[in-house]
Amino acid sequence: MTTELEKAAKQDPEAVWLREVYKPNEPNLTVRAVIVGMLLGGLMCISNLYVFFKTGWSMGVTLTACIIAYALFEAAKRVGITKKPLSVLENNALTTVASGAGYMTGGGNMAAYGALVMVIASSPQLMLQTPSAAPMIAWFGVIAALGVFVAIPIKRQLINKEGLAFPTGTATAVTIRAIHEGSDTKGRGLSQAAWLGIAALVGAVLAWVRDAWALVPGSVAAFGTTAAKWTITIKTELILLGAGALMSFRTGWSLLLGGLATYAIIGPMLAERGLIVVKGASYYKAVVGWTLWPGAAILVGAGLTSFALDWKSLARSFQGLGSAFGGKKREEAGIAAVESPDWWFPVAVLCLSPVIIFLMVMLFEIPAWAALIAVPLAVIMGFIASRVTGETDVTPTKALGPVTQMIYGVITPGNMTGNIMSANVTGGIGLHSADLLTTLKTGWLLGA
Repeated sequence: MTTELEKAAKQDPEAVWLREVYKPNEPNLTVRAVIVGMLLGGLMCISNLYVFFKTGWSMGVTLTACIIAYALFEAAKRVGITKKPLSVLENNALTTVASGAGYMTGGGNMAAYGALVMVIASSPQLMLQTPSAAPMIAWFGVIAALGVFVAIPIKRQLINKEGLAFPTGTATAVTIRAIHEGSDTKGRGLSQAAWLGIAALVGAVLAWVRDAWALVPGSVAAFGTTAAKWTITIKTELILLGAGALMSFRTGWSLLLGGLATYAIIGPMLAERGLIVVKGASYYKAVVGWTLWPGAAILVGAGLTSFALDWKSLARSFQGLGSAFGGKKREEAGIAAVESPDWWFPVAVLCLSPVIIFLMVMLFEIPAWAALIAVPLAVIMGFIASRVTGETDVTPTKALGPVTQMIYGVITPGNMTGNIMSANVTGGIGLHSADLLTTLKTGWLLGA
């Protein structure tokens, strides 16, 4: 007869994962996976930079990386460069590295840096100087590192227990499994790599014809000129079409309904009542300047509620601090034995926070007391960004950044560079936390 303990174990997703999915003996984080992941990530940095400045979004690169990696290793195997094929979990580790590198030019960083350069260029009277490359590399690196550690205390809640979709992470797991396993998928990996190349070529040709030769318009006013003024047009770019293919049906329709409600209903109502002043051919800036705040408030309100309800995840992180600083070692069992130690998060905060505060003071002239506020605020915003990404596959760095800017606009008035880069702490940490959780979702499904 099944005992109550056994019944509970069957209902516990972590126990089921350990028993049925976890693959502790399969090659995982190998040197070759890290090296190839870094090289692919470097290439993805360029594409992510273009996508962000075109759409304002940071797109995951794991799907592209896993297919390219499989094709590269299969080709290397055929010509005798390597004898051992790339394993499923090696590919997962490789895509994790590639995604982490690719996201260094994601929205949280590039939005802030782009705004910083624009402010400095447009305000010569302020005599501001763009920080040199080395300090900015250090800045982005520290922000990324803290974002990685922020993901640790919330991973078990969002992925293990709640099972949030993280659509790109789930799609990557399905793709890796399909191209690596099963006799019915023989040759499928190379076929998918070929289709990936064809799709990339089509996108590149269309972008060249549209942007370089101006033979194709950027958008088509399919719904009339009045609707076009409210940005309701059909874009001739394939970037967002590809992004939609990675989202769930519910998320796609939610975004569509939100866009229609904003630009077809709310925007015209605001203009009619004189609450917004429309200038130029497009009404986008006028509308989004108003709707940004209620939209961001909805995200923050919902995220803070979830954050408060999940206080146990953060509290658990501090329970292991004793062992981290030489206290009595605890023997971990079950899922805790294979997960990253919870105490890594508070130790990372203690070690990295002084560096972040120092750089904020030295590079952006933010008072130390004001810089001190940025780290706990960024941790909270990182949790919100991660949850939203898990549910929608879109990391809301553009929405959460202005919340931080509003706070710093009040406490440090007149400091334009500090206002911009304080949002980078929030956006960057949220971006890298969400990115890591997306790849951890892939690993969770594959047994890494």
